[in-house]
Amino acid sequence: MYYDYDEEEFYSDSKYQEQVENFEEAIKASVKSEILDEMNRLRTENEKLQGIKDHFDEVKRDYEKKKAECDRAVRNAEHNAKRMRIAELMKDHKVVKWKITWTLVYGQKCDKCDSDRNVEIKLPSGRVVNDSCECKTDSKRYYYPKRDREFVNLRFYEGKTQMEVAQEIGISQAQVSRLEKNALRVMRNYLR
Repeated sequence: MYYDYDEEEFYSDSKYQEQVENFEEAIKASVKSEILDEMNRLRTENEKLQGIKDHFDEVKRDYEKKKAECDRAVRNAEHNAKRMRIAELMKDHKVVKWKITWTLVYGQKCDKCDSDRNVEIKLPSGRVVNDSCECKTDSKRYYYPKRDREFVNLRFYEGKTQMEVAQEIGISQAQVSRLEKNALRVMRNYLR
């Protein structure tokens, strides 16, 4: 079944139509103001968070910078401690460094001999003679050419790298490595 009504009759203006339109406008205005208030609140919150983020990035950069400084200080302290330890170990061998080109090195001095490692012996005839002590016979000869002395000074006392020593003396890094190996061998033999 189909009813045929005029559109004007079906959609006629009623007495409540104006109130409905006013109500619709009030609802639209209310929703619009709520949305604008919420947007303004979110913008303000976003600005605060952006400020916190910028500050956080700055704090993070400062932290990384301080951490790098601390790591560098630790590495420097370790390096200085190693250099001090080597200097402490090498302080007794400074005499060898400044000897001319060779020196006689003896074993431990005993209590029986004098400073020249001679012993006074009284013969049955009453005569007193000087004889070499047994501790004098175990001598070894070490040779330190000028270049080796210069190398030991630069490498162990001034703490330069092999490349720096090679450039200063005018030789290759491989030769510096060989000189270092020989110098350490000589020092090891000296300590025996």
